[in-house]
Formats: sequence, structure tokens, C-alpha cells
Amino acid sequence: MIKQSFSEKNIRKLYDLEYRKGNNLEKIYFPDVVILTEKISYIKKKIKNYLRMNKHDFGKLIALKYYRKIKKEFEKEKEELLVKRLELISLNILSNNYEISLSHNKLKGKDIYTANTDTPEIFFLLKQLQFNLKNLYAIKQANRNFLLSQLKIILSNGFPKMTFKIDISSFYESISRVDVIQTIKDDPKLSLQTKKTICYIFECLEKKYANKIGIPRGIGLSAYLAEHYMKSFDDFFKTHPECSYYSRYVDDIIIVFNPASDMSIKNIEKEYLGIINDQLKKKQLKLNNHKKVVIKDNMNKTFDYLGYTFHIKNGNLEKINLTQKRYDNYIQKIELCFRSYSRQFKKCPNKANIMLKSRLRYLTSNTRLVHNKKNVMTGIYFSNQFITDYSQLSDLDIYLQNKVNSINNPSLQTQLTSFSFKIGFEEKIYVNFPQKFIKEIQQLWKYSV
Repeated sequence: MIKQSFSEKNIRKLYDLEYRKGNNLEKIYFPDVVILTEKISYIKKKIKNYLRMNKHDFGKLIALKYYRKIKKEFEKEKEELLVKRLELISLNILSNNYEISLSHNKLKGKDIYTANTDTPEIFFLLKQLQFNLKNLYAIKQANRNFLLSQLKIILSNGFPKMTFKIDISSFYESISRVDVIQTIKDDPKLSLQTKKTICYIFECLEKKYANKIGIPRGIGLSAYLAEHYMKSFDDFFKTHPECSYYSRYVDDIIIVFNPASDMSIKNIEKEYLGIINDQLKKKQLKLNNHKKVVIKDNMNKTFDYLGYTFHIKNGNLEKINLTQKRYDNYIQKIELCFRSYSRQFKKCPNKANIMLKSRLRYLTSNTRLVHNKKNVMTGIYFSNQFITDYSQLSDLDIYLQNKVNSINNPSLQTQLTSFSFKIGFEEKIYVNFPQKFIKEIQQLWKYSV
């Protein structure tokens, strides 16, 4: 139960974890701590400058000693202040001195709820709840690259198979809230504070929005509750003797069966669909028949999964492309780059040239996400590495070159001609972008695509 507590120690762990992710909570919740951070940064620059000076300079040694002492004092003061702030947050949470406020929006016809995290109490409260569920139930977010690499192998192995690409209808809205709440209440391993808080969130939802069904989309906690709810469903297919591959990413599911019986193809399909529907029925869920794809031997079909289009020929994988949606996103990003260039060029041509080159270089190359513990790479190759047909990359290059040719600036045209989606993919071209610059580059299309 200690690991589940909302203690200052646990909140500090969450604080440090968010910092490693690049989420600077100081600027959001602790402005007085920011002041000390800025002072420490200033002193560090002073120390760095003195270190560049002549090492035999006596005055330099005196100054270094002074600034290092001041730095330690500021660091100690900052740590003490941060501890006080986190202790107060812990005290407020444990004494229920907080109020959860939920807001509601619509996105693509679905109800989306968000928790107001203006106060640090709510932010850390929700993060600790997620941490508790994740660790207690050993919930791990599915690794997209692992799922895709395994699927690619399975679909290419040449063995007789029947593949089901299915989608659960209104997934979050169909999950039994009664079952979820009862499971939480009955679990002796969950702390009382965790149980009460989760139930309180559902009470807020019901009281403010008269929402009594499913679990709320948009709240991070819901993803963990949904994963726990689906565990028995996942386990059934992962251990089914005729199932050679099973993966579920939220409500998007792939199941590959290797039929062992001599039944007709039609009967086998009916039998497997019956099994799938029976398992969904146990969870009070339904199949979205409009998105269902069934692929049998000697069949040619395509289906989309996790951003890729899989082309099946004679029952086996022929090639993998980007989905049309992902391809169109690249086209739109190129368009936005040149529209922004045209607007900015009238006021500040030099800045416009720099930003256009930077944005196109970013789109056609690869870089490393900073402040990330796993040093995750992103870019034209690392975000699309499972494609096996490069024709779309060539099409993107043609589209980009046509836009470049429309610029009335021969020098800039020459520079932009070197940018290529296909070359950036094949050669895994890497460019090191400062984090602040990446944010400026991405800002253009962040809310447009």
C-alpha cells in the first residue's frame, strides 16, 4: 500500500519522471522554484566562463570558489522549497482538500472529457492513480513497433491462415462501468484512497454530465481501466491453440488463426467469428461489422492497422504502404510550409527562407527526441519504418519538387532540391535539431493536421 500512497516521496518520483519526459512542472506550478532555477543557471554560466580563463589566474580561482559556494546554497534552497511545495500538495490530497473539475467536448462524434489540472493537486492525484493501476495490474502500453514487426512476419510465413481485422463498437462507451467500479471496490490490493478517488471521479462525471455509461474518453485513467477490463479477453486469444497471432491496440484488433480442422472455409470463418463474438459478449461489447475484414487463403485484400496499409495477395503479405490518411498528412504539411513561407516572406524574407528550409529538412529527415529516457528517434524513416513499397515516398518527392519550382528564388530552389523523402528514408538521414527549434517548426502544423 505504501507504493500507492499520495506521499511527498511518491509525488517527488512522479515529478522527476515528468521532468525526464521533458515536462517542466516548475514553470506550470512552482514559479518561486523557477526563480531559483534561473539563479542557478546564471551562476553556472559564470562558472563556465571562469573555467575558460587562464588556469594560473589567481583571481579566477577566488571567483570560482565563490560562485561554486553560491551555487550550492541556491541548489540547497531550491531543494528545500520544492520539498515544502510537494509536502503541501501531499497534505492537500490526503486531507481531500481538492476538487476535480471535468470539462466536456465532442470529437468526431465522440464525447471527450478532460480533467482540469490547473492545480498541482489534481495533476499529481491523477498521475498517482495511473501509477497505482499500472503497477498493481502490470499494465503495459502495447509497443506499436513490436506488434507491427510480429504481424509482418506472421502474414509473410506462407502457412494457411485466416486473418480477422476487427474493431470494437464504441469501445470506451460500451465498457461496463458497474463492472469496473465493482472490480475496483472488491480488490483488496488497492488502497482505500485509490478506490475512493476513482469512484469520486465517476460520481463527478455522473453528477455534472448525467453520464452513467462506459468510462470517460480523454482522461488518462480510463486507458488503464480499459486495459485491465480487457485482460481476460486478451488472455483468451493469446492462449487459444489455433491462434498464432493476437494484438490489440485500444479497440483495434488483429487475430490470425491457423485452422487445424478439415472443416470448410465457410464453416471455419463462422466458427471463429462465433468465438470472437462470444468473448466480446462476455465483456458486454460488440463487433463493429462495418470495419470488419476477414482474409482467407488465396484472397486479395487490404486493411489498415496502426498507420499502415497491408496489401494481401493470395492470402499472404505482398507489400506495406502508408495509410491514405498518413500520406495526406504529409501533403498537407508540405502545403502549410509553403503557405507560411508566402505570408512570412512579405514581412521578413530571411526568416521565411530559414523556416521553410528547416521545416522541409525536418519532414524529410530523422532526429532524436530530447529529454527522453529511451532516446527515441523520429522522422521519415523511424516513423514509417515498416513500409516495403516506396512509391508513395517518390510521389511525395514529386509533389515537393513542384512546390519548390513555384518559388521565385533560384538560390533557395537549389537548396531545397536536395531534400527528399525517399532518400531521407533509405539513407536514414539524421539531423540534430535543438528542442526549442523543433517546437517552433512543429507549431505550424500542430493543430492543422
